[in-house]
Amino acid sequence: MPTILGFGNPLLDLTISTTPARMAALGVAAGTHANQLPELTKERVLAEVLTEPATILSAGGSALNTLRTVQWLLGRTHLPHPGWFVALPPGMRVECSMMGAVGDDPAGRLLVAAAVADGVGVEWLQLAPRGMCTGQCCCLHGARMF
Repeated sequence: MPTILGFGNPLLDLTISTTPARMAALGVAAGTHANQLPELTKERVLAEVLTEPATILSAGGSALNTLRTVQWLLGRTHLPHPGWFVALPPGMRVECSMMGAVGDDPAGRLLVAAAVADGVGVEWLQLAPRGMCTGQCCCLHGARMF
């Protein structure tokens, strides 16, 4: 069976809608890039966002996002827009798997679970060497107005 293999740095994406007051309480100003924050502030923000029930957790990183999109297009997982799919010839199957490394930590376990839920194979993901942690991307955003 054909397999699409993605190779890259998997990230756990954390997305949460918040208010200016909550961002101020976290010590983060609107438009602030993570590189502008002290390390302790980053760690505190990640710890709080991870425990917030409204946080949306998803498997991320460019390669993993591409594989998740392929799964949507193949009609294997929930489609972001109904009607978007690619029709394969009858009986043909294509699998998507990710190759990379995650830390032996809670974020790594959440990332693997999110990838599996999106139909992406994780048999090629390895645990990073001891002391290495899973990459995370956190997006705090306000209410969208269009």
